Amino acid sequence: MPPPIRIMLVDTPDLCRHCLAAVLQRRRRLQVIAEAGTGHEARARARLHRPAVAVVEPEVPDGGVQLLADLCQETPDCAVLVLTSASDDAAASQALQAGARGYLRKSCTVEDLVHAIERVHAGDLVVAAALAPAVVKDLSGDGAREPDRLGLTPRELEVLQLVAKGHTNPQIARKLCITDHTVKGHLASTLAKLGLANRVQLATYATHHGLLPPPEDAVSD
Repeated sequence: MPPPIRIMLVDTPDLCRHCLAAVLQRRRRLQVIAEAGTGHEARARARLHRPAVAVVEPEVPDGGVQLLADLCQETPDCAVLVLTSASDDAAASQALQAGARGYLRKSCTVEDLVHAIERVHAGDLVVAAALAPAVVKDLSGDGAREPDRLGLTPRELEVLQLVAKGHTNPQIARKLCITDHTVKGHLASTLAKLGLANRVQLATYATHHGLLPPPEDAVSD
C-alpha cells in the first residue's frame, strides 16, 4: 500500500478546521500533518512539514491570492487545492493563475474533496464542475479553438498532457527523451494551434476538454 498523502489544512475558524481534519483522518490514504489559521502560519508550516497537498481557504488573515502564489513558489512539491466559501467565479481563475492545482467550494461533499485531494496529488488539475466553463472561458480567451480542429501531432499531445499534469520542461524532456529546446518548440506550437497564451490556460483547457489520459496511463516520475 502506498504511503498516505500528507496534507496541510489552512482555514479559520479553528473549530471548522479541526472538524475537517478529523473527517479526513478517517481515510487511511490521507494524513493531516499540519494545520494553520493564518497565511503566516501556513507559509511557515509548509516549509517545516513539506506537505504533499495543502487544502487552503484563501480568505484567512494574511492570505489571498498571494498566499497561494507563495505556497506554490516556496514549496513547489506541494499541490495547492483551494477550498473556499467565496462565490466569485473570477477567484477560481486567479487561484489557478497563482499556481493552485484545484479549486472547490465548501458546498462540495466530503467525497468530492477526497477525490480532489487524490487527483491534485497525482498531478491533475481539478475545478468544480459548475465553475469549469467560466474558468476555461476566462483563462483561454476568445481565441481558443475546439479540440476537433486541433491538428496536434502525437508528440504535441504528449507534451500537452504532461504540462497539464504539472510537469516542468526539464521533466518533460527526461520523460520523452528529448531536449529542453525541443519541448519548448512543441509547447509553442501547441499553444499556437490552440490559440492559448500560457501553461495555465493549456492545463485548464486540456482538463475541460478531456484531453488527459486516464490516471493509470499517466506517466510518473
